[in-house]
Amino acid sequence: MTSRHDASHGWPVPPRRAWTAVIAISIGSLALVISELLPVGMISEISAGMGVSEGIAGLTVAMPAIVAAVAAFVLGATTGRVDRKHLLLAYGALFVVSNALSALAPDFAVLLIARGLLGVSIGGFWSQAGGLATRITHERSVGRATAFIFSGISIGSVVGVPTIQFLATVLDWRLVFWLATAFAAAAVVGQAVALPSIPAVGGASLATLPRLLRRGPVVLLVLGALTAWIGQYAAYTFITPYYAETLQTPQALMTTLLVLYGVGGIVGNFLGGALAARRIRVAVVGTLGALTLALAATQILTEAPAGPVVVTTVWGLVVGAGPVTMQNWAFRAAPDAREAVSAILASVLQAAIAIGSAVGGVVVDLGGTGAAMWFGAALALSATAIGLFARFPKKTTSAAVGSRAGSSI
Repeated sequence: MTSRHDASHGWPVPPRRAWTAVIAISIGSLALVISELLPVGMISEISAGMGVSEGIAGLTVAMPAIVAAVAAFVLGATTGRVDRKHLLLAYGALFVVSNALSALAPDFAVLLIARGLLGVSIGGFWSQAGGLATRITHERSVGRATAFIFSGISIGSVVGVPTIQFLATVLDWRLVFWLATAFAAAAVVGQAVALPSIPAVGGASLATLPRLLRRGPVVLLVLGALTAWIGQYAAYTFITPYYAETLQTPQALMTTLLVLYGVGGIVGNFLGGALAARRIRVAVVGTLGALTLALAATQILTEAPAGPVVVTTVWGLVVGAGPVTMQNWAFRAAPDAREAVSAILASVLQAAIAIGSAVGGVVVDLGGTGAAMWFGAALALSATAIGLFARFPKKTTSAAVGSRAGSSI
């Protein structure tokens, strides 16, 4: 097929090339998530190697999320005329450099700078990646393609931390960073080969994003996503100590639970993407409502013998559906400005991760790990109510989106 023939049938890029590109972007998101999670699996080793406390070493996890929240907003608003392929390759090169600098860091200050560079890459990547499926695939395939792109989050969560924990027991933590550097470099090379040119359309600016934030559907999207994800990470940050201290869960079972959480996330990612593409209100309300029930169930059902297994698996499934569902919500909240609203959503989710972890720590200090679960459930319930009142403007076609992006923000 030629590109002209494909375009006439609704494919902006020939189908085989389009799906190769989607897979390459998904592998890039997987490499990025694994890079973001690296310190989670080897905090103790970094602490010992850098001569800082484990609490201070934890800043290597918080730093990328904080920087990414700002970078997603700023980069989404200042790169409107740049070919999206070039942007993704630039962000990819930056996180290769970040991992290499982390491996070479002579002191903790340099390590934090390296992790900050990773945050720029994370924010920039997710400000663009969520909307790319609309630019390279057929309208009817956007939901499935977006789920593929977001699958890197779920797969990275499943294989990332357990693999990193294992590698950290047999290899020096710096060598683990070098392995991540090699994987990141391979992902970037794959994107350089697989991605077609994706010219900018319309684009946003620092002036247009605030105007977009005055739209009612976008305001509700921001409130819903922020509330839900603060609640999620206020609880999830303390899932291990909750099970270990409150339920006296053996380490072997704890590892199994985390794997089940991740597997549920992979399944939920694709189920959520499929449902959101067809029934967006059902997907939004159902996902947020199920998150409420899952967090509350950690307090109610985990006393039963199989309770922790069922609750944690369902929790993972719901959280896996969350990002792709919210991305589809964003498309419906601003169908004529998909790239701009994707940048806003990426910024909001990254900020929520950092805020949720910090606020969850305060809640745990005041009321224990169980209180963090109830706190998360309360915020998820609030997000569900927002979803019930949200408005979802009708879809426009991919061509219409492309031609009007940014024009009516």
